[in-house]
Amino acid sequence: MKKITGLFLAGLLCCLCGCSAEEQKPSETENVFQNMEGSAEEGYSVKNLEWGMAEEAVREAAGEESLEADGDRLIATSESGDVQYAEIYIFADETRQNLVTVEYTWNSQEKDSFSSVSDALYQYAADAMEETDAGSKLTEEMMETGATWTGSDGSMVQILSSGQSAISVRLHAPRQAPATLG
Repeated sequence: MKKITGLFLAGLLCCLCGCSAEEQKPSETENVFQNMEGSAEEGYSVKNLEWGMAEEAVREAAGEESLEADGDRLIATSESGDVQYAEIYIFADETRQNLVTVEYTWNSQEKDSFSSVSDALYQYAADAMEETDAGSKLTEEMMETGATWTGSDGSMVQILSSGQSAISVRLHAPRQAPATLG
């Protein structure tokens, strides 16, 4: 009986304190940069993914069972309190045969929650990334206006903020040289 009561109290405490595994994901901003590989000299990519992958390969590599198809995208979302998190795999077109961008987005209408996510993202990005394309290290002001890092192969990492409620990190595949007209 003591064991059952103990398990019930532990479960109740988890519910009251909000300690579920799904609720941890939106605030784990450092995972974006832990999933990133490369540098300005080598080009940027996402671990376990290759630019140009088709939908099925992305699904397998991402290990996300909850990916939903929407046009040229596969999207996984989760929520923790008032913070919404989306992981978006963007393809060149609706056939979803050519992965070109991976985006991680956090959104919250609550100023404190948004600031917490933004501050954590800023700190980790400032530690993990080299000089931006603007020729300086990441600053807090850049978090509000955006920052870009471009690899030698044309791949890019961007931090984009839309006001005081959403912030995204996008990794873009190398740009393809335009075909010459013949």
